[in-house]
Amino acid sequence: MVYLIGVDHIIQHSGYMNSEKECAITDFQHYLRDQVQSLGVTLLAEEFSTDALQLNGVSVSTVGQVAREIGLRHLLCDPGREERRNLEISTIAAREAYWIQRLRLFKENETIFVCGDDHISSFSNVLHSANWSCRVLGTGWGSPLNPMRRENV
Repeated sequence: MVYLIGVDHIIQHSGYMNSEKECAITDFQHYLRDQVQSLGVTLLAEEFSTDALQLNGVSVSTVGQVAREIGLRHLLCDPGREERRNLEISTIAAREAYWIQRLRLFKENETIFVCGDDHISSFSNVLHSANWSCRVLGTGWGSPLNPMRRENV
């Protein structure tokens, strides 16, 4: 089973921190820990890459921090810039197909997959088309932190 959580990517890293973001990340990480425990999750995966970590000046994502703390495997599923070029990944559909390939080795795991809110519907469809079970746990995490999305919250 893949459990989806939709986020604004701003909550996936601790770069450019302020007190509002720190509180939001703390709440998000607490929510992740609760979901892991209640659902018997054995893998935390996310739409994030090593390039995204570097771009935001961090060495581990907020999801990765939770995985480390509780001793779970963590998987960054998004291709970096060079890999996108090499594999000719230029569309959302191609990226989502890449994610499912990354997850394929862990199909038997109970997995939480954190991705951008705008991927929840389309990635759910990709998972269902590939005969994977999935369920959306929630969306909107981090949206109030993004000035471009505040008016939409």
